Amino acid sequence: MKLAGTGIECGIFIVGPKHIRTGQNYTVILSSFEPNTNERNLLLQLDGLSAGGKKLLHLGQPARVQPLSNSVISFPLPDSLPAGSYKLTIDGQNGFKFHQEADLLLAASTSTALVQLSKPIYKPGDVLQFRVIVLGGDLKPPAPSVTATVIVHDPQRNVIRRWTAVSLQLGVFEEQLQIGTVPLLGRYTITVTVTGANEIVSKTFDVREYVLPAFEVAVQARAVPLEKHQRLNLTLSARYYTVQPVRGVATVELYLEDDKLDQRRVVGVYGATQLELPFNEHLSVYDDSQDVRVHVAFTQDETNRTIYKEQRITVYKLPYRVELVKEQPEFRAKVPFDCQLRVRYQDGTPAKGAAFEVKVEGAYTTDRQVAYTSDTTGVIKLTLQPEASSESIDITFDLQIDRTEIRPGDQLQLNMRGRPGAFVALAAYDKSLLQYSSNHDIFWEDVWAVFDKFYSVERNEFDLFHPFYIVPNMPYSIKRGELVELQFIVFNNFPKKYKASVTLFSVDNQTEFVGRPATETSYTKSIEASPDTGVPVAFLIKARKLGEMTVRVDASIEPAKDSIESVIRVIPESLVKREMISRFFCHNTYQNQSFVLGLDFDRKADAGTRKIDFILTPNILTSVMDNLESLLSVPTGCGEQNMMRLVPIVLVLDYLTSIGSADKQLTAKAIGLLRAGYQNQMRYRQPDGSFGLWEKSGGAVFLTAFVGKTLATAAKYITEIEPSMVEQAFDWLAARQHSTGRFDEVGPVFHRDMQGGLRQGIALTSFVLIALLEQPKVATKHRAVIEKGIDYVTRTLGSIEDSYDLAIATYALLLQKHSSGERFLEKLVGLSTVQQNGTERFWARDAHFIETTAYGLLSFVLAEKYVDGTSIMRWLVKQRYTPGSFPRTQDTFVGLKALTKLAEKISPSRNDYSVQLRHAGRKEEFRVTSQDIGTLQHAQQGVDETAQLELHVAGIGFGLLQVVYEYGVDLRNFTAQFVLELQKSVTNANHQLQLEVCSSFTPQLSDGRSNMVLVEVNFPSGYTVEQRGQPITGATKHNPIQKTEVRFGATSVVVYYNSMGPERNCFTITAYRRQKVTLKRPAYVLVHDYYDPKLNAIKMYQVDD
Repeated sequence: MKLAGTGIECGIFIVGPKHIRTGQNYTVILSSFEPNTNERNLLLQLDGLSAGGKKLLHLGQPARVQPLSNSVISFPLPDSLPAGSYKLTIDGQNGFKFHQEADLLLAASTSTALVQLSKPIYKPGDVLQFRVIVLGGDLKPPAPSVTATVIVHDPQRNVIRRWTAVSLQLGVFEEQLQIGTVPLLGRYTITVTVTGANEIVSKTFDVREYVLPAFEVAVQARAVPLEKHQRLNLTLSARYYTVQPVRGVATVELYLEDDKLDQRRVVGVYGATQLELPFNEHLSVYDDSQDVRVHVAFTQDETNRTIYKEQRITVYKLPYRVELVKEQPEFRAKVPFDCQLRVRYQDGTPAKGAAFEVKVEGAYTTDRQVAYTSDTTGVIKLTLQPEASSESIDITFDLQIDRTEIRPGDQLQLNMRGRPGAFVALAAYDKSLLQYSSNHDIFWEDVWAVFDKFYSVERNEFDLFHPFYIVPNMPYSIKRGELVELQFIVFNNFPKKYKASVTLFSVDNQTEFVGRPATETSYTKSIEASPDTGVPVAFLIKARKLGEMTVRVDASIEPAKDSIESVIRVIPESLVKREMISRFFCHNTYQNQSFVLGLDFDRKADAGTRKIDFILTPNILTSVMDNLESLLSVPTGCGEQNMMRLVPIVLVLDYLTSIGSADKQLTAKAIGLLRAGYQNQMRYRQPDGSFGLWEKSGGAVFLTAFVGKTLATAAKYITEIEPSMVEQAFDWLAARQHSTGRFDEVGPVFHRDMQGGLRQGIALTSFVLIALLEQPKVATKHRAVIEKGIDYVTRTLGSIEDSYDLAIATYALLLQKHSSGERFLEKLVGLSTVQQNGTERFWARDAHFIETTAYGLLSFVLAEKYVDGTSIMRWLVKQRYTPGSFPRTQDTFVGLKALTKLAEKISPSRNDYSVQLRHAGRKEEFRVTSQDIGTLQHAQQGVDETAQLELHVAGIGFGLLQVVYEYGVDLRNFTAQFVLELQKSVTNANHQLQLEVCSSFTPQLSDGRSNMVLVEVNFPSGYTVEQRGQPITGATKHNPIQKTEVRFGATSVVVYYNSMGPERNCFTITAYRRQKVTLKRPAYVLVHDYYDPKLNAIKMYQVDD
């Protein structure tokens, strides 16, 4: 805001802010520019009125202004001011005629904030650490009463995490967020709001799959390129982050105007090389400068790994840049004005002794052009005619690091000096991450954006340095029995050459050294370790056991040594099959009971692959609680499968709440996993609020109902789930109901029994009704939808013959307390099968019999038939696939829910029993009391071909006895239910494997199709796909691939189809050899129906390169 009075009687200039801020001073500066005047007297008034004319503010102060001087007037403002009209009025006093008015604006917020992140980019499963710094209008911490709300949004603006009204420590809030394991990839946003204000700051970060290379590639211009040169002189370097050189081949592409490729060059690189690239096309620079683009693809020799680097290089029109440096920001007439011209070359170095013609306009009557020569600092000093005042504020903070280079295990001392009571926060991160971005951190540019030239931050770097060390280059996994070459690179940073001893150990006798005696536990090689270079060393080995093989390597020279330890996954040469046997007991009095369990191993099981794991569970959900993080062992890469990361956790939290559990640690763990599962599920939310099978597939009725009711329940435990999101999902569902009351699927049919329309849509309609009925608020809002749906279901009772339809319809009617619920239940019981002398009840069906039986148990619980329900529970617990889950998502969802509901009625508080396990002459004892409600007890054993276990229980209480057994079977012994064809080609020049995979489903009926199909491609040991880009090419279009998922360190890829029929579904997948494997085992491709897993086909292939 500027106010000026002009003329002979005035000569007053007034400057003040346009905005007023609560709790701060409002300052006005008055200046007199007339030398031959008297002292001027003025009255300044600051007033505010509400819309109704009520006085909000009235402040006044006198001012006296001497000739050729300034006067500063400040108004202290109250801590709070309501919205209204504010203005400043200045009137002359004592005969001085002056009047000016200016409207002022009340600033909405006096706070600002900065956000600091731990990294610029995150991978799925990483932990995001961040720091929010909130500042008042004077750049000091705000009042203690000020709180902040921090929200993290995913790329689709879904709320991932919210911290509401958090208190600040001297203006600082620090927290962390666990990123989901399969989140929506892309750009996330952190937003910050402060008490009584709108959003004041936001910062973005990327979540995506990336592999951080062990080395970096850099492109730099050796000389500043000018237009007249018409060429680039470049230095291309490839070095480890420890500065050692990397050997490889670089493909360099130069793009000029409009991204037009000018030339391509292929060069060998060892550490660094120099390139001269004359332009093929003439480059015209029309402005001061123009960028050209250099793209480099560098492939390392040792690993065949390729990384990419793109660098923009500026070509300048002229060799110099000139900056005007003013000693004062303004000038006055007739007062000398000193300034400088600072002349630099384009690289920033001073232009010493350079001759220039300087033209001055406006300071003299006529323009002047004078010859000058710059001094030794590149400066030309000028003195012109006319003055102003200047003001500066300095804040000093000094940070010193005692060393700029440290070794692993050393301590780093930081010496800091600052004002007493200052809050100092530090951040440290791997410098290699800066190749992605540096916007995650706070630098001086961020603070200047808050208040120009008020503050400065300097970055200090130090190197973590080891003069002698080993770098491993090993595969993620190998197959047992393969001859594998484990590679290591030894680096010596000492100034002279040393003889190094490198020893590989067989930890716990897991590793066999090829060509060495079988009894040896270590293998030592000697090499010459030259200075400042990497020397490779390799060991030929075989893995003796399945599982994780520990690899430990020691290397030493005279002045130093290093040791590393890592793990390689050893997988079987054949497919591992897992089976489970479960029994449960419920003793109301002290008694004995025995179980004899025969383990049904395949007679063709590979020798040495049989093993068992006995698990004693004192509570129906203990194994679920213990196994929360890995409940399902099949891929979870679509919107329905991913619910496995939500449903069991919600059920556990409901169970813990219902029994009043005081286990805060388990509850906190479950809530953390629930947040991650919710975060992952948001990637399948569609723009209209529904949920789909894939990220952009459109909504599906079944899946929206499934997710909607789960999120509605989960909202009790995490605040990130907004009520509007759940409401929008159910509104979408309600709009899909037919006038008859029936629901039909609108998206792709991937679960045919639930979504298929051949049986009048009973199952899907009942499923949607259940989702609506289980949420009281939703049920109230959509009462008409529920009544219409219930009427449709009840009209079909006479025609329902399928036990699956009847089970889910019965549960829906009992939930609604409908009068026909009992009739439905009677009919459902009549379709059940009873076995084991009446101790087990289930509903037989070709598929989904677990889900059907679980809905039956839920109906029994609602009908309060708890005793009768135990026979259903006894059958259900025998079907469990792994401890804590069933074979597929819906089996797990409904099965665990049914067991949970009955478990709430069966209290384990009276547990007091012992269990004895007998096998092959060995015995193990287990003891359980009421204090062991959340404790699992295990016993693992290898077994022979005629395995039989005896279990003896004595005491009172409830328990689950589970035996998980596994074995390997040669892949060639499987019967194919799909047609699977493989065609491979290997290019030895770049160690590339291309595998064409074609599959089709052979239906029983001519027009039949499968459920959702997964094609799992497993690569030979040493081969991986590039995680940058899409590994799949050449896919057929008629039945498009919905998603690809890279797993297990890029050694396996899963391809998803909505369904499959007799048509050929083909794609080509490309992998690259990263490690050498001498004696290789076959790899395989598996295709299977996700909802009916007995429909499958497996084919082996082998690569000879």
